[in-house]
Amino acid sequence: MNDTLFIAAWRNLSRNLRRTALTVTAIALGLAAMIFLWSFSKGLQSNMLRNLQDAIVGSLQVHRSDFFRHPELAKAIERPEEVVQVLEAAGEERWTWRIETFALAAGPDTSAGTLLIGVDPEREPRVTRLAEKVTEGRFFGAGDDHACVMGASMARNLRVGLGDPVVLVSHDRFGVLAAEQFTLVGIITSGEIGIDQGLVLAPLPAVQEMLDMQGRVTSVPVSVPTRGLEPLVATLQAALAGKGYDVLRWSDMFPVMQEWVSLSDGFHYVFMGSWSSSCSPGCSTACCCPCSSAPGSSAS
Repeated sequence: MNDTLFIAAWRNLSRNLRRTALTVTAIALGLAAMIFLWSFSKGLQSNMLRNLQDAIVGSLQVHRSDFFRHPELAKAIERPEEVVQVLEAAGEERWTWRIETFALAAGPDTSAGTLLIGVDPEREPRVTRLAEKVTEGRFFGAGDDHACVMGASMARNLRVGLGDPVVLVSHDRFGVLAAEQFTLVGIITSGEIGIDQGLVLAPLPAVQEMLDMQGRVTSVPVSVPTRGLEPLVATLQAALAGKGYDVLRWSDMFPVMQEWVSLSDGFHYVFMGSWSSSCSPGCSTACCCPCSSAPGSSAS
């Protein structure tokens, strides 16, 4: 039976070589276009997700329970070394720790709401590329005390430049209003609205002192390759189970991004499936399927 089908198919293909060549060329070009489109889309997705993680998020973050949904300094991690010990035992070195809170940044004439992040200047470059995005001035170092870096749009709105004082006002972990003056040493131009327009970075020790958070942090971001993400999440969840921690992947923190990727993949699956089915057995279109003119068919 198989030999008969092969002979019939070969005769059909060889009977009209021009038609066969045109059909094969059309299929090859269509398949090549689909492969290119899919590869381009996957490359775009990968680049977008990597930019998201490298910009500020990291691959995963560890918080106290419910901090991500309701960020309050009272929900800080009191013993961050407990999380660090698990990471180091798992062989992970690309981690950092932060304090994240909302604040009011004030220049000489105006003020604006911002996300204030206290970062460790030595460890932060292991997780994100924030330091590389400084286009004016510099990123603060371990020796800087009350220095800060902010987005270009915020600096423009506050009418401040390098060397100018910036007053940051926020509530400490007891809910008491706290204020501190910092000196602007760097300006970030990243192209990301959230970073350029609503972000201020300051040294972690200075922010801890300002907010009465000595020894405490609000998050421990980690950067790992994609293939190592799930194993590390499982390790952290097992080691920190019952201790009041949340281990959140980037997709848990930003589900819209994950849904966009799934929707894009689904579109390509449907498009590829509908294209391939157009050349299924029983097709009656001679220009796309040689079977329509096989012996015994109406086109023969």
